[in-house]
Amino acid sequence: MLKILVINQHTANFGDDAAGVAMAIQLHQQFPDAELHFVYNWPWGKDQFLPIPYKQDKTFHHNEIIIQKTDLLDAIRYVSTKFLPILIKNRPQTTISAYVNLVKESDFVIVSPGGSNIGIYQDWICLFRVLVAVLEKKRPVFHLNSLGKSGNLVFDIITKFVLKRSQVFVREKKSHEMLNKWGIYNVRGVDTALSLSATVKDLSKDEQKAINLDIDEESIVFIPTRIGSWHPLYNKMNLEQTINQEIILSLITFSQKHNLKIYILPHLYSVLSENKLLQNIQDTFLKLGLKEDQVKIIENISNFRDYEKCISHGRLVISMRYHGVILSIKQGIPFISLAYENKMKEACNYSEMLDFNFDLTDDNLNKKQMLKSYELAYQNREAISKHLKNKLPILSDLSRLPLTYLYL
Repeated sequence: MLKILVINQHTANFGDDAAGVAMAIQLHQQFPDAELHFVYNWPWGKDQFLPIPYKQDKTFHHNEIIIQKTDLLDAIRYVSTKFLPILIKNRPQTTISAYVNLVKESDFVIVSPGGSNIGIYQDWICLFRVLVAVLEKKRPVFHLNSLGKSGNLVFDIITKFVLKRSQVFVREKKSHEMLNKWGIYNVRGVDTALSLSATVKDLSKDEQKAINLDIDEESIVFIPTRIGSWHPLYNKMNLEQTINQEIILSLITFSQKHNLKIYILPHLYSVLSENKLLQNIQDTFLKLGLKEDQVKIIENISNFRDYEKCISHGRLVISMRYHGVILSIKQGIPFISLAYENKMKEACNYSEMLDFNFDLTDDNLNKKQMLKSYELAYQNREAISKHLKNKLPILSDLSRLPLTYLYL
């Protein structure tokens, strides 16, 4: 039986869940009899572990193989055995040894679609998992990732080593061009989540039943986030001031002009939950003039399908998260992208929505420009929706490119 191992899967994030499930569906459609094994990027306690919501037959979520910083010595020992096999031996029955055995048993190793962990985030554990696959003579397949330089010489040397021994599919022009400069062959596609079923009608009865959200159709969906706490480019930036003075004030003016309610949509859950941030943002809306029935936090989100359904109900989506943009494209909903990284700009580029993208560090991110963009998107919402829906078939095809390689 074919055994496919997916590594570096993220969760507790509706966007990562959407991309991971989309990839899993693709793999099982192409290889219906294959076993699908997931190994996660989970730095928190094992007792808090949550897998992505994919529970099909022959699918295994390995919560017992969660590599953490406490496994560092075993990781060093493993790598050392590849160069000094006579002098150094692996310890049996460790998390590292269990992972190595799973890699050895697998026919394919897939690097789950994700952000720049192998890049600006400089995630050594993510890089180590790929390194193990290469050292065990596998050829990892990067399933439409963002990749880049980390700024750390050693990290980047190892990155080049593993990428040259992998089949690399990326979702950004910037990643594509950088890898070309490194002399690493790669194929450029788009985000994996764009291959998900387009409408709720395509879901199972249980999934349809679960999506029962009380959202007014005449609404703005706002997807905020706290970036400074985890993104290296924003840890010294006063993003809260930008949100309050430019984004929230512009949303209040626009929503009152068009009599639209504002729904604040969570993007993260579980250990990553931003409940306190979302409550503070709602309080700011109220302090600045909105009434309680005009702004609401959507609280009953149980999975990424709920998240996407909320997006589909909006007249306009204002997103500070990448997959808020991706799923707006998929649902044909006009959106404004408040980009914290290049990947959001590129999604706007290939969907031909670049006029609606703002860099969070850009001086043009001000109330006047925001209002101008809201108005343009809102007044042209039917044309934009039609345009995005017409783009979806080709984008969906591009989100399946790695399967071509696996099939051949």
